[in-house]
Amino acid sequence: MHVRAVFISENDRSTLQGWIRAPTTPQRTALRSRLILLLSEGLSARAVARQLGVSRHTVDLWRERYLTEGRDALTRDRPGRGRRPAVIR
Repeated sequence: MHVRAVFISENDRSTLQGWIRAPTTPQRTALRSRLILLLSEGLSARAVARQLGVSRHTVDLWRERYLTEGRDALTRDRPGRGRRPAVIR
């Protein structure tokens, strides 16, 4: 099995750990942070998915997004995601 490790800087590691500990961090950001930290420890995508209760596709998606866009990508969703605004008449 090929494990594609994620190497993160000490600055990023510190920031991600801070996001996980902060009570005001949105849960989705904390989950994404945990995901990247586990990958940086050398766990496989399958092991991370199992530990966090997400799909392997989710792990792969956030690994790629972190590697291409950096840590700030973990704090935002792409346009078109999430609940559509309600129309109030």
